[in-house]
Amino acid sequence: KSKPLIQNPPFNPKTRATEEAFIKLSNRIKEEKKANQKILEYALNNPVVYGSEVQFMHFSSKSYLKADISCSESDKSAYKFELSDEYSSKMVFKICPKYNVRQEGEPVQFGDQILIYSSKLDCYVNFSMSNPIDMDRDIPPIDNVPPITRSFDYRGLDEGSQRYEAHISQFRDCLWKIYHYSCYKSEEASMIVRGGDLVRIRHTEHEAFLSADYCMQTENP
Repeated sequence: KSKPLIQNPPFNPKTRATEEAFIKLSNRIKEEKKANQKILEYALNNPVVYGSEVQFMHFSSKSYLKADISCSESDKSAYKFELSDEYSSKMVFKICPKYNVRQEGEPVQFGDQILIYSSKLDCYVNFSMSNPIDMDRDIPPIDNVPPITRSFDYRGLDEGSQRYEAHISQFRDCLWKIYHYSCYKSEEASMIVRGGDLVRIRHTEHEAFLSADYCMQTENP
């Protein structure tokens, strides 16, 4: 018996071009990811100055905050501000001073009030207090829908605190404060100042230490 001939599908140049474009795009994504990681490693432990471009990483999920062009759920006139594992220019933000007492190039100080600017969308990071969200409870998974990001545990809030959804908009009214975050390391325990520690404050110019003298109110009221 003769076997049926198996015919190969006709050559389609458009399909071949699409596959080659997909391979080039995949390689480009991998190269950009490696380049971004090298930039982050180079910038590690360097001071953040006003006017510098930064990326915000969510420590628990290892994802980065991104300005998305989708409409925000809390404010229909704003864009979404969400986590993403895919590197893009929408993850790059600029630290801007709120007041003129700080200039570009100066280091961002502890407790400074700043603006977070998205140069890609020409907008600022804001949030709406009209719709607080409840994320401190277990969220049941949705059937047949994979999780968007890696799972992580939510940190508990202090009493009287509430969570709100951040978004990207044209308004400059929202101020943010910078607080230092660091992991506890046993080898650096002696270099960390904690509440209750006894310290001595030295004035470098006068080469003297700060002290407090006891005196009666009648002598020096």
